[in-house]
Amino acid sequence: MIGLISTDMSAQITYRVEDVPNVQLIDSTRFVTDPGDIINEADEAALNHRLAVFRDSLQVEIAVVVLPAYDDDAYGSAREFAHELFNTWGIGDRETNRGLLIQLITCDEQREITFETGYGLEGELTDGLCKLIQTRRMIPLMKNGGYGPGLLSGLEEVRKVLTKESTLEAEEADEKAQKIAENDRLIKTIAFIWWALGLAVAVFLLFMECSEARHARSFSEVKQTGQDLNFAVIGAGLLFCQLPVALLYFLLKLIFWRQLRPRVKCDKCGAVGHFKQEKGYPIKRQENYGTLKIYHYVCRDCGRIKAEKVFKQKENWGSGGGGGSSHGRDSSSRSSWSSGSSSSSRGGSWGGGSSGGGGASSRF
Repeated sequence: MIGLISTDMSAQITYRVEDVPNVQLIDSTRFVTDPGDIINEADEAALNHRLAVFRDSLQVEIAVVVLPAYDDDAYGSAREFAHELFNTWGIGDRETNRGLLIQLITCDEQREITFETGYGLEGELTDGLCKLIQTRRMIPLMKNGGYGPGLLSGLEEVRKVLTKESTLEAEEADEKAQKIAENDRLIKTIAFIWWALGLAVAVFLLFMECSEARHARSFSEVKQTGQDLNFAVIGAGLLFCQLPVALLYFLLKLIFWRQLRPRVKCDKCGAVGHFKQEKGYPIKRQENYGTLKIYHYVCRDCGRIKAEKVFKQKENWGSGGGGGSSHGRDSSSRSSWSSGSSSSSRGGSWGGGSSGGGGASSRF
Protein backbone atom coordinates (compact mmCIF):
# COMPACT_ATOMS: atom_id res chain seq x y z
CA MET A 1 0.00 0.00 0.00
CA ILE A 2 1.23 3.50 -0.80
CA GLY A 3 2.51 5.19 2.34
CA LEU A 4 3.67 8.60 3.51
CA ILE A 5 7.00 9.35 5.16
CA SER A 6 6.90 12.21 7.67
CA THR A 7 10.54 12.22 8.88
CA ASP A 8 13.53 12.76 6.54
CA MET A 9 11.44 12.45 3.38
CA SER A 10 8.70 14.69 4.69
CA ALA A 11 5.30 14.13 3.06
CA GLN A 12 6.86 11.98 0.30
CA ILE A 13 4.72 9.21 -1.16
CA THR A 14 6.56 5.90 -0.99
CA TYR A 15 5.82 2.98 -3.29
CA ARG A 16 5.92 -0.75 -3.24
CA VAL A 17 6.03 -2.75 -6.47
CA GLU A 18 2.32 -3.56 -6.35
CA ASP A 19 1.49 0.16 -6.04
CA VAL A 20 3.27 1.29 -9.23
CA PRO A 21 0.76 1.96 -12.05
CA ASN A 22 1.46 -0.16 -15.14
CA VAL A 23 0.41 2.34 -17.80
CA GLN A 24 1.20 -0.10 -20.64
CA LEU A 25 -1.83 -2.16 -19.65
CA ILE A 26 -4.05 0.87 -20.16
CA ASP A 27 -2.47 2.30 -23.32
CA SER A 28 -0.03 0.41 -25.54
CA THR A 29 1.59 3.69 -26.66
CA ARG A 30 2.62 4.60 -23.12
CA PHE A 31 5.89 3.34 -21.65
CA VAL A 32 6.52 6.02 -19.01
CA THR A 33 5.08 5.66 -15.52
CA ASP A 34 5.25 8.97 -13.65
CA PRO A 35 2.45 9.08 -11.06
CA GLY A 36 3.93 12.17 -9.38
CA ASP A 37 4.19 14.18 -12.63
CA ILE A 38 7.89 14.75 -11.96
CA ILE A 39 8.80 15.21 -15.63
CA ASN A 40 6.90 17.58 -17.92
CA GLU A 41 4.42 16.50 -20.59
CA ALA A 42 6.68 17.34 -23.53
CA ASP A 43 9.54 15.19 -22.22
CA GLU A 44 7.14 12.35 -21.40
CA ALA A 45 5.67 12.49 -24.91
CA ALA A 46 9.15 12.43 -26.45
CA LEU A 47 10.12 9.46 -24.28
CA ASN A 48 6.98 7.53 -25.22
CA HIS A 49 7.62 8.15 -28.91
CA ARG A 50 11.22 6.95 -28.73
CA LEU A 51 10.32 3.94 -26.63
CA ALA A 52 7.78 2.91 -29.26
CA VAL A 53 10.61 3.02 -31.84
CA PHE A 54 12.69 0.73 -29.64
CA ARG A 55 9.86 -1.79 -29.50
CA ASP A 56 8.91 -1.67 -33.18
CA SER A 57 12.34 -1.22 -34.82
CA LEU A 58 14.82 -2.79 -32.40
CA GLN A 59 12.52 -5.35 -30.74
CA VAL A 60 13.47 -4.01 -27.31
CA GLU A 61 10.84 -3.27 -24.68
CA ILE A 62 11.78 -0.45 -22.33
CA ALA A 63 9.79 0.84 -19.38
CA VAL A 64 10.62 4.13 -17.69
CA VAL A 65 9.44 4.51 -14.11
CA VAL A 66 9.80 7.79 -12.22
CA LEU A 67 8.89 7.71 -8.53
CA PRO A 68 9.45 10.10 -5.63
CA ALA A 69 10.48 7.30 -3.24
CA TYR A 70 10.24 3.57 -2.55
CA ASP A 71 9.41 1.88 0.73
CA ASP A 72 12.85 1.22 2.23
CA ASP A 73 11.30 -0.92 4.95
CA ALA A 74 10.27 -3.42 2.28
CA TYR A 75 13.27 -3.09 -0.08
CA GLY A 76 16.93 -2.95 0.79
CA SER A 77 17.92 -0.86 -2.25
CA ALA A 78 16.70 0.72 -5.45
CA ARG A 79 18.22 -2.22 -7.37
CA GLU A 80 16.15 -4.68 -5.35
CA PHE A 81 13.01 -2.65 -6.04
CA ALA A 82 13.81 -2.44 -9.78
CA HIS A 83 14.57 -6.16 -10.04
CA GLU A 84 11.24 -7.11 -8.48
CA LEU A 85 9.32 -4.57 -10.56
CA PHE A 86 10.95 -5.80 -13.79
CA ASN A 87 10.01 -9.43 -13.16
CA THR A 88 6.55 -8.58 -11.85
CA TRP A 89 5.70 -6.71 -15.03
CA GLY A 90 7.60 -9.11 -17.32
CA ILE A 91 9.32 -6.46 -19.42
CA GLY A 92 10.65 -7.79 -22.73
CA ASP A 93 9.61 -10.62 -25.02
CA ARG A 94 9.34 -13.97 -23.31
CA GLU A 95 11.51 -15.64 -25.96
CA THR A 96 14.25 -13.01 -26.45
CA ASN A 97 14.19 -11.33 -23.03
CA ARG A 98 15.29 -8.04 -24.60
CA GLY A 99 13.79 -5.83 -21.94
CA LEU A 100 15.07 -2.83 -20.00
CA LEU A 101 13.71 -0.96 -16.98
CA ILE A 102 14.96 2.58 -16.39
CA GLN A 103 13.96 3.60 -12.89
CA LEU A 104 14.44 7.07 -11.41
CA ILE A 105 13.93 7.81 -7.71
CA THR A 106 13.95 11.56 -7.03
CA CYS A 107 13.74 12.25 -3.28
CA ASP A 108 17.01 13.56 -1.81
CA GLU A 109 17.60 10.57 0.50
CA GLN A 110 17.07 7.98 -2.27
CA ARG A 111 17.91 9.90 -5.45
CA GLU A 112 19.19 7.24 -7.82
CA ILE A 113 19.02 6.14 -11.44
CA THR A 114 18.79 2.37 -12.03
CA PHE A 115 18.99 0.17 -15.12
CA GLU A 116 17.64 -3.39 -14.91
CA THR A 117 18.31 -5.45 -18.03
CA GLY A 118 16.72 -8.64 -19.33
CA TYR A 119 18.79 -11.72 -20.03
CA GLY A 120 18.77 -11.05 -23.77
CA LEU A 121 20.25 -7.56 -23.43
CA GLU A 122 23.04 -8.34 -20.98
CA GLY A 123 25.52 -9.12 -23.77
CA GLU A 124 24.96 -5.79 -25.56
CA LEU A 125 24.04 -3.50 -22.68
CA THR A 126 26.64 -4.65 -20.17
CA ASP A 127 26.72 -3.57 -16.54
CA GLY A 128 29.73 -1.38 -17.29
CA LEU A 129 28.00 0.37 -20.18
CA CYS A 130 24.89 0.92 -18.07
CA LYS A 131 27.05 2.62 -15.45
CA LEU A 132 28.79 4.78 -18.05
CA ILE A 133 25.49 5.90 -19.58
CA GLN A 134 24.24 6.93 -16.16
CA THR A 135 27.36 8.76 -15.01
CA ARG A 136 28.30 10.41 -18.31
CA ARG A 137 25.04 11.07 -20.12
CA MET A 138 22.31 11.27 -17.50
CA ILE A 139 23.51 12.38 -14.08
CA PRO A 140 25.21 15.61 -15.28
CA LEU A 141 21.77 16.77 -16.48
CA MET A 142 19.77 15.31 -13.60
CA LYS A 143 21.91 16.87 -10.88
CA ASN A 144 20.35 20.23 -11.71
CA GLY A 145 16.83 18.85 -11.83
CA GLY A 146 16.77 18.06 -15.54
CA TYR A 147 15.15 14.66 -15.14
CA GLY A 148 13.40 14.67 -18.52
CA PRO A 149 16.47 15.73 -20.53
CA GLY A 150 18.57 13.27 -18.55
CA LEU A 151 16.25 10.38 -19.39
CA LEU A 152 16.17 11.39 -23.06
CA SER A 153 19.97 11.62 -23.18
CA GLY A 154 20.32 8.21 -21.58
CA LEU A 155 17.81 6.69 -23.96
CA GLU A 156 19.67 8.10 -26.94
CA GLU A 157 22.91 6.52 -25.73
CA VAL A 158 21.14 3.17 -25.23
CA ARG A 159 20.00 3.37 -28.86
CA LYS A 160 23.57 4.04 -29.99
CA VAL A 161 24.85 1.09 -28.00
CA LEU A 162 22.29 -1.25 -29.57
CA THR A 163 22.98 0.06 -33.09
CA LYS A 164 26.79 -0.03 -32.61
CA GLU A 165 27.09 3.76 -32.88
CA SER A 166 28.16 4.51 -29.31
CA THR A 167 31.56 6.06 -28.65
CA LEU A 168 31.12 5.87 -24.89
CA GLU A 169 33.60 3.03 -24.31
CA ALA A 170 36.15 4.68 -26.59
CA GLU A 171 35.77 7.95 -24.67
CA GLU A 172 36.23 6.08 -21.40
CA ALA A 173 39.29 4.27 -22.75
CA ASP A 174 40.79 7.56 -24.00
CA GLU A 175 40.25 9.22 -20.63
CA LYS A 176 41.77 6.27 -18.79
CA ALA A 177 44.78 6.31 -21.12
CA GLN A 178 45.13 10.06 -20.59
CA LYS A 179 44.94 9.64 -16.80
CA ILE A 180 47.55 6.87 -16.93
CA ALA A 181 49.83 9.09 -19.02
CA GLU A 182 49.32 12.00 -16.60
CA ASN A 183 50.07 9.74 -13.64
CA ASP A 184 53.21 8.47 -15.37
CA ARG A 185 54.39 12.02 -15.96
CA LEU A 186 53.66 12.94 -12.35
CA ILE A 187 55.53 9.90 -11.04
CA LYS A 188 58.52 10.66 -13.27
CA THR A 189 58.53 14.30 -12.16
CA ILE A 190 58.37 13.35 -8.48
CA ALA A 191 61.11 10.74 -8.97
CA PHE A 192 63.30 13.27 -10.77
CA ILE A 193 62.85 15.86 -8.00
CA TRP A 194 63.39 13.22 -5.30
CA TRP A 195 66.58 11.91 -6.90
CA ALA A 196 67.77 15.46 -7.62
CA LEU A 197 67.44 16.25 -3.91
CA GLY A 198 69.28 13.04 -3.09
CA LEU A 199 72.04 13.95 -5.55
CA ALA A 200 72.35 17.39 -3.99
CA VAL A 201 72.79 15.79 -0.57
CA ALA A 202 75.35 13.33 -1.97
CA VAL A 203 77.36 16.15 -3.55
CA PHE A 204 77.21 18.08 -0.27
CA LEU A 205 78.53 15.05 1.63
CA LEU A 206 81.37 14.64 -0.86
CA PHE A 207 82.20 18.31 -0.47
CA MET A 208 82.32 17.85 3.31
CA GLU A 209 84.64 14.85 2.94
CA CYS A 210 86.93 16.73 0.56
CA SER A 211 87.01 19.73 2.89
CA GLU A 212 87.83 17.56 5.91
CA ALA A 213 90.55 15.72 3.96
CA ARG A 214 92.06 19.04 2.87
CA HIS A 215 92.29 20.35 6.45
CA ALA A 216 92.91 17.01 8.15
CA ARG A 217 95.24 16.60 11.10
CA SER A 218 94.39 12.97 11.76
CA PHE A 219 94.12 10.05 9.35
CA SER A 220 91.80 8.12 11.64
CA GLU A 221 89.26 10.97 11.88
CA VAL A 222 89.00 11.25 8.11
CA LYS A 223 88.75 7.48 7.77
CA GLN A 224 86.03 7.27 10.44
CA THR A 225 84.05 10.09 8.79
CA GLY A 226 84.25 8.32 5.44
CA GLN A 227 83.01 5.05 6.92
CA ASP A 228 80.16 6.77 8.75
CA LEU A 229 79.05 8.54 5.58
CA ASN A 230 79.26 5.31 3.56
CA PHE A 231 76.94 3.55 5.99
CA ALA A 232 74.61 6.57 6.06
CA VAL A 233 74.38 6.72 2.26
CA ILE A 234 73.69 2.98 1.94
CA GLY A 235 71.01 3.14 4.65
CA ALA A 236 69.36 6.23 3.14
CA GLY A 237 69.49 4.66 -0.31
CA LEU A 238 67.60 1.61 0.91
CA LEU A 239 65.20 3.48 3.20
CA PHE A 240 64.34 6.40 0.92
CA CYS A 241 64.55 4.69 -2.50
CA GLN A 242 67.75 6.53 -3.39
CA LEU A 243 69.79 3.56 -4.63
CA PRO A 244 70.68 5.22 -7.97
CA VAL A 245 72.00 8.24 -6.06
CA ALA A 246 73.88 5.97 -3.63
CA LEU A 247 75.58 4.19 -6.54
CA LEU A 248 76.48 7.54 -8.10
CA TYR A 249 77.89 8.70 -4.75
CA PHE A 250 80.32 5.79 -4.58
CA LEU A 251 81.23 6.24 -8.24
CA LEU A 252 82.12 9.87 -7.53
CA LYS A 253 84.22 8.77 -4.57
CA LEU A 254 86.21 6.53 -6.92
CA ILE A 255 86.65 9.35 -9.41
CA PHE A 256 87.75 11.92 -6.82
CA TRP A 257 89.74 9.56 -4.60
CA ARG A 258 92.80 11.83 -4.68
CA GLN A 259 90.81 14.78 -3.33
CA LEU A 260 89.43 12.54 -0.55
CA ARG A 261 92.89 11.48 0.69
CA PRO A 262 93.79 13.14 4.02
CA ARG A 263 96.25 16.00 3.39
CA VAL A 264 97.99 15.71 6.75
CA LYS A 265 101.05 17.93 7.14
CA CYS A 266 104.31 16.42 8.38
CA ASP A 267 105.44 18.33 11.43
CA LYS A 268 109.11 17.63 10.58
CA CYS A 269 109.58 18.40 6.90
CA GLY A 270 106.30 20.22 6.21
CA ALA A 271 105.25 17.89 3.35
CA VAL A 272 101.48 17.67 2.88
CA GLY A 273 99.71 14.44 1.98
CA HIS A 274 102.90 12.39 1.64
CA PHE A 275 102.15 9.84 4.32
CA LYS A 276 101.61 6.14 3.81
CA GLN A 277 100.46 3.52 6.29
CA GLU A 278 103.30 1.45 7.69
CA LYS A 279 103.17 -2.27 6.96
CA GLY A 280 101.93 -4.44 9.81
CA TYR A 281 99.57 -1.78 11.11
CA PRO A 282 97.08 -1.28 12.59
CA ILE A 283 97.88 -3.32 15.69
CA LYS A 284 94.87 -4.35 17.77
CA ARG A 285 94.92 -4.62 21.54
CA GLN A 286 92.07 -5.88 23.64
CA GLU A 287 91.42 -3.64 26.61
CA ASN A 288 88.98 -4.05 29.49
CA TYR A 289 86.30 -1.93 27.87
CA GLY A 290 87.02 -2.32 24.18
CA THR A 291 89.61 -2.58 21.43
CA LEU A 292 92.56 -0.27 20.91
CA LYS A 293 93.91 0.13 17.35
CA ILE A 294 97.35 1.66 16.81
CA TYR A 295 98.18 3.11 13.38
CA HIS A 296 101.61 4.17 12.08
CA TYR A 297 101.85 6.51 9.12
CA VAL A 298 105.29 7.18 7.59
CA CYS A 299 106.22 10.37 5.72
CA ARG A 300 107.60 9.45 2.29
CA ASP A 301 109.93 12.49 2.31
CA CYS A 302 111.62 12.37 5.70
CA GLY A 303 110.57 9.05 7.25
CA ARG A 304 108.80 10.73 10.16
CA ILE A 305 106.34 8.33 11.86
CA LYS A 306 102.98 9.65 12.92
CA ALA A 307 101.23 7.40 15.45
CA GLU A 308 97.47 7.44 15.98
CA LYS A 309 95.36 5.49 18.42
CA VAL A 310 91.69 4.65 17.98
CA PHE A 311 89.74 3.12 20.84
CA LYS A 312 86.45 1.34 20.16
CA GLN A 313 84.43 0.74 23.30
CA LYS A 314 82.48 -2.47 23.75
CA GLU A 315 78.70 -2.30 23.68
CA ASN A 316 77.26 -3.60 26.94
CA TRP A 317 74.32 -5.64 25.60
CA GLY A 318 73.63 -7.18 28.99
CA SER A 319 72.66 -3.87 30.54
CA GLY A 320 70.58 -2.81 27.58
CA GLY A 321 72.75 0.23 26.85
CA GLY A 322 75.36 0.93 24.22
CA GLY A 323 78.68 2.28 25.40
CA GLY A 324 80.27 3.00 22.05
CA SER A 325 79.35 5.54 19.42
CA SER A 326 76.45 4.49 17.32
CA HIS A 327 76.74 5.01 13.67
CA GLY A 328 27.97 15.13 -18.93
CA ARG A 329 28.08 15.78 -22.13
CA ASP A 330 25.34 14.53 -24.62
CA SER A 331 26.38 13.34 -28.07
CA SER A 332 26.01 15.87 -30.88
CA SER A 333 25.34 13.33 -33.65
CA ARG A 334 21.80 13.31 -35.00
CA SER A 335 19.65 10.24 -34.85
CA SER A 336 16.41 9.07 -36.40
CA TRP A 337 13.52 8.17 -34.17
CA SER A 338 10.90 7.46 -36.86
CA SER A 339 8.65 4.49 -36.20
CA GLY A 340 6.92 2.43 -38.78
CA SER A 341 3.95 1.63 -36.53
CA SER A 342 0.76 3.59 -36.31
CA SER A 343 -0.42 5.14 -33.05
CA SER A 344 -2.88 3.21 -30.99
CA SER A 345 -4.65 4.00 -27.74
CA ARG A 346 -5.65 0.42 -27.00
CA GLY A 347 -4.36 -1.32 -23.91
CA GLY A 348 -1.20 -3.35 -24.31
CA SER A 349 1.05 -5.55 -22.21
CA TRP A 350 4.67 -6.39 -21.67
CA GLY A 351 6.01 -9.52 -23.32
CA GLY A 352 6.67 -11.65 -20.23
CA GLY A 353 10.45 -11.20 -20.10
CA SER A 354 12.63 -11.64 -17.03
CA SER A 355 15.83 -10.29 -15.55
CA GLY A 356 18.67 -12.06 -13.81
CA GLY A 357 19.92 -8.93 -12.08
CA GLY A 358 21.97 -7.31 -14.87
CA GLY A 359 22.30 -3.55 -15.03
CA ALA A 360 23.66 -0.81 -12.82
CA SER A 361 22.61 1.86 -10.36
CA SER A 362 24.07 5.30 -9.54
CA ARG A 363 23.32 7.67 -6.68
CA PHE A 364 23.59 11.38 -7.31
